[in-house]
Amino acid sequence: MSAGIDYNLLSHERTNNLSQQFQQRLSARGTGGGPDTLRHMVLTNLINGNYDGAIRDVEAFGESKKDSYPIFGTRAGRYIEHCVDLILAVKSKREFPGLSGLPVAKQREMFEKVLDHFDELKHYLKRIEAINAEIQIDDIRSTVYVVKTLSIAVAVVLALGFTLDIIESIYGSYDQVLGDSAKQFTDWLFDFDNF
Repeated sequence: MSAGIDYNLLSHERTNNLSQQFQQRLSARGTGGGPDTLRHMVLTNLINGNYDGAIRDVEAFGESKKDSYPIFGTRAGRYIEHCVDLILAVKSKREFPGLSGLPVAKQREMFEKVLDHFDELKHYLKRIEAINAEIQIDDIRSTVYVVKTLSIAVAVVLALGFTLDIIESIYGSYDQVLGDSAKQFTDWLFDFDNF
């Protein structure tokens, strides 16, 4: 008996090998940012196949920032929605039902498309983080403006108070000196008249 070649087994091994190469390439792309960044959390979940966790992280980040900074939703809302769409696109391509039955060229094409989605997702997550940083800086600037304005207003009120106090004290003594001088002049005039 001659040994037969099990084409199904070869196809399955080839698909597994291709899937492992893809996983290595995806992991090599990295997540970027520190361990506490949005990019790291979402892309780590995506690499590990936890798509629901990645979507939850993106949406939770958006919701948490909308409470603190209402403008965040308007500036980053469409990016968050697009990130969710990209995560779902990666999920649908990685979990394609007939992936192992496709020719190798088609499988590679699907994996390349996943890598493109991954890079695009990384870009948009970076943009969301940049918007968050811009809004925080704007918030700090506005706080500094309010504090500066308040301190200038207090300084002006204090300066005005000191000025009025000085004027009042000078005017009070000036009024007394002027009044005494006027009395002495009128007394002198009446004394001159009696001459």
